Amino acid sequence: MLVRAHPKNEMEHVKAIQGVVDEHKEQMPTGAVTAIMEHLQKLYDNKSKLYRAQMTHIHSVGFVTDDGAASKTIQYTTTAIVESVAKYPRGIRNHIHLLKSGMCSNIWLERGEFPMVMGGSNNLTTCEEDEEVVILHSLEPLVPESSKKRKASE
Repeated sequence: MLVRAHPKNEMEHVKAIQGVVDEHKEQMPTGAVTAIMEHLQKLYDNKSKLYRAQMTHIHSVGFVTDDGAASKTIQYTTTAIVESVAKYPRGIRNHIHLLKSGMCSNIWLERGEFPMVMGGSNNLTTCEEDEEVVILHSLEPLVPESSKKRKASE
């Protein structure tokens, strides 16, 4: 069984490796230091496309009671890790489907206008009402800005 470490732990391991290499680079062959740092840089580059999305899902559920029909609103807040994409992949119908597929649009990040309400009757692409409304509260980089700044200065 394959067990993946929590992303925060992975980044802590990467930082520890960088620290060891920085501390002992005079004793290591230059080629080895360069290769290790290039691979760590690729890991940071891949991680920099990941964001922590906090969102609230709101559903309206209808049901029949002895007194007639009734409805109930259900809401819950979730946090998910999503990857930023430049365009919607094939088969993705709308913003909610994009988030549920583990992605977010680069345009959302550029605008930075949160909270962002998605779904309900405002789905203009399919002219259908969605089954739920999602309020996207925030998109925070998974890799801290300090790591990105360190990468740029090296």
